[in-house]
Amino acid sequence: MRRPTFVLLVVVGISVVLSEYGCSETLRQATTLADAQRIVAPIIAKRFPNAEESVVGNEFIVKANTMLYTLHREYRGGEISKSTYDEEGPGANGFLLRIEYRPRGYGGPLGTPQTMREAYWSTFTHNIKISNSTASLWIVFSYRGLSRTEFLPAILDALGKPPNRSEGETIRIIEFIEALQK
Repeated sequence: MRRPTFVLLVVVGISVVLSEYGCSETLRQATTLADAQRIVAPIIAKRFPNAEESVVGNEFIVKANTMLYTLHREYRGGEISKSTYDEEGPGANGFLLRIEYRPRGYGGPLGTPQTMREAYWSTFTHNIKISNSTASLWIVFSYRGLSRTEFLPAILDALGKPPNRSEGETIRIIEFIEALQK
């Protein structure tokens, strides 16, 4: 008998968090890059008012608390390159979001949506097809240290992550309730 009450608490808690962040729309409803920007910008501004936003060509970029990392490239076969390269990524409690409008959609090998664990952060990728079009929005959201915050489920919901998928970054119920009490 406790299980239905527990589920109700979780559903009500998630609804409170998402409505507080103004998450009534998702990128599934966007048809342009400007729509995407309009949908995610308020959610980000609520938690990260000083986040840097830019539009470069067909890409909307938002970042907060990022830093430059020196990394070794890892190949599909598991080999690791001896040479290094520099890449910007999220620092502690930071993120880097890129939403690219692709007129011909995405044709790569990566199944989406999915969350990948990288060397220092997690990256959520998604390809949202724009209805009645060949175009799509390609989303790459890298984050670090946000799993215990109410921001993560709100932004992932807005980015179109399907509900009820456990991929390691989902907040455990105790942490979720603690976040609500803050």
